Amino acid sequence: GRSSMPDTAGLTFAEARAAIEAAGFRPSADPRDAADGARVLGSDPGPGATLPVGSAVILRLERSAPSTPQPTSTDGVGS
Repeated sequence: GRSSMPDTAGLTFAEARAAIEAAGFRPSADPRDAADGARVLGSDPGPGATLPVGSAVILRLERSAPSTPQPTSTDGVGS
């Protein structure tokens, strides 16, 4: 059968992976970026594409932040 690609932009990797698996596809992503909390920028193929069930879908993720907290431009956070 065929299924329609869900819109995963803005989801976390964990959410997007679940949505893609629920649609019958096999999600993949760059393992360097594939943290569960990583934000999804988009997918290939994009949302609404109709694909055979079992197709591989590539998720484009934000680059993982370094594990050390970075200073932000907003003063007074957490005070």
